[in-house]
Order: sequence, then C-alpha cells, then structure tokens
Amino acid sequence: MKKIILAIVLASTVGCRTQVEYREIDPVIYEYYVIDPSLDIPDAYFETLDEAQSYKKQFASNHDYVIVKFDKYHVYNVAPDN
Repeated sequence: MKKIILAIVLASTVGCRTQVEYREIDPVIYEYYVIDPSLDIPDAYFETLDEAQSYKKQFASNHDYVIVKFDKYHVYNVAPDN
C-alpha cells in the first residue's frame, strides 16, 4: 500500500515541464472605422481613408455606412463623399 501511495505522489510531482515563449505582437493601429449608423460596433476598420471609402462604395447599395476617424482621444465623423 505504501508503494502505491509513493508511486502516486512521485507520478504527480514529476512531469513534463514546457516553457512557452511569448513574443510581443506589434499592434496594428486602425484609424478609420466603417460603421452602420444604427449599430454600435464597426463593420470594418482600415489604416487609410482610401481603403475605407472603397469599402463604403462597394457596399453602398446594401448599407448606409459612415466613416469615422479615430485619433487617440478624439473621434471624427469623416465628411460624406457625394
């Protein structure tokens, strides 16, 4: 009986130890968000205004999107492109 208990204790204390190396990922900063005015969550986000306008034009027949610019502490509504 003592051998079984000793075997269980040894098996639970001895095991594989794996070190996981985490590396930092550079965050991508998106400045332009395409938002449906009736929703709170952006449908898409882009680094440049040209990409955001292209997306807005692509889905213009289905959605009434608004392009919003995020600048650190301020949010700007980008003028509609008519």
